[in-house]
Amino acid sequence: MPRFSWTFLPALFALACGGAPPPPPAGVSLPAATASSPASAAVATVPSRRTPPDTLLRYWPFGALREGATGAPRLALYGDAGGLLHTELGRGIVPGALALSKGSITDGQALCLRGAADSVRDLLVGADDDGVIVVARFDDTAFDPTPCLQDAGARPARVEGAHQAFDLHGTLLVHESGVLVVGLERLVRTAVQPRTDLSSFPRALSLGPDEYVAWSARFDDDAQAGGTILASSERFRLAVDADVPTFIAEQVESQLESMRGQTTVPGLDGEAGAMAAKLLQAIEVKRTGSHLKGVFDLHEGPADQARDLGTVAALSIAGVRRYLVATKSAEARNSIGQIAKDYQAWWQREDGKRGRRKLASFPPVPKTVPRGTKYASTPEDWQAWAPLRFQLDAPQYYQYEVRASKDGSSADVIARGDLDGDGKNSEFRLHMALDHAHETLTIAPHIEERDPED
Repeated sequence: MPRFSWTFLPALFALACGGAPPPPPAGVSLPAATASSPASAAVATVPSRRTPPDTLLRYWPFGALREGATGAPRLALYGDAGGLLHTELGRGIVPGALALSKGSITDGQALCLRGAADSVRDLLVGADDDGVIVVARFDDTAFDPTPCLQDAGARPARVEGAHQAFDLHGTLLVHESGVLVVGLERLVRTAVQPRTDLSSFPRALSLGPDEYVAWSARFDDDAQAGGTILASSERFRLAVDADVPTFIAEQVESQLESMRGQTTVPGLDGEAGAMAAKLLQAIEVKRTGSHLKGVFDLHEGPADQARDLGTVAALSIAGVRRYLVATKSAEARNSIGQIAKDYQAWWQREDGKRGRRKLASFPPVPKTVPRGTKYASTPEDWQAWAPLRFQLDAPQYYQYEVRASKDGSSADVIARGDLDGDGKNSEFRLHMALDHAHETLTIAPHIEERDPED
């Protein structure tokens, strides 16, 4: 299973932040709101929030005092799947999925899908760097998952403490009374062990009226987010609060502002571009430093919600990789621009020597190009760069180097990366040249890019 790593939500459609204030910890009542008038005073009670039941929390494997448990997960999600599937919007999800999969699944598999959708209640989802676990509560008096698992090729497995267990092509499934635990073997085996400690599931993840999903995630060490999904007969809302590197937050804000009022979206043609531009009007984003807060809000009936969300899904799937690559490659563009400025400042500081000096090279940091991961440099890595007064404190996706020509009249600032880890490098290059007539160092106005998405 691939490692769990991501930078932010896909494109601008999936970035929708804010909305209501953060929910209180589970089990804590909100104070009642009051309204008064000269004649009378009335007290309005704030509806209580729904929290995960103990029957699910008992299987949360993260942070537990049990063998195999890990620390805080990358992703934690609580969802009222049964409630969502019984909304006007949700009632179209399963038929729509079956229509799309017609011819690729058997009648028996379609029946299993309907049975699972009718019986599911709520669920927890967690993920760490190694894999994912899903803990689902369902009505097993109405639906028995065993025949469906066997029909899918699941084989019986032995899991200590489990009522019934299966291995489905490397994924472990445990069936307890009214609960199905599915996911990475290590996490599932940890989940079914007896527990005596309190669950470490985030207490703030609870659901208010018409809310069906609440989640929090750590994308990287410097990026985290959380949010909710609300659905009703009049409205669909995806709300998110995110803390990301400032340059990413600024990029999201500026991109959204630049597309406001446009009739199409760059990179999309015809009807898709027009629909995307229309849906952008449903997004509101506010930035405070590196914090993003906003909302993707559709005020319309369920049929229109289904149509627009289908469009969003199709556009987002195509845009996920482009957006993630763009946010990561922004590091390279920003860094080599800063290196060039620092190089120019260094040249100007060496006032009396300019007529006799040649441009100098600075060695690559790190020595090899990072492959699909970040490199955490140390001050020692940048020791040779001391004259430029430049170094990166945060982990980096790219290798940086300054390479001067043999005659010392020009130099290139170079960033090399391998975001997908396939051994093929991307390269960003910014050219600098000496103007001997005016004794100045000039920087090219544009960055040369080769395979920027690799």
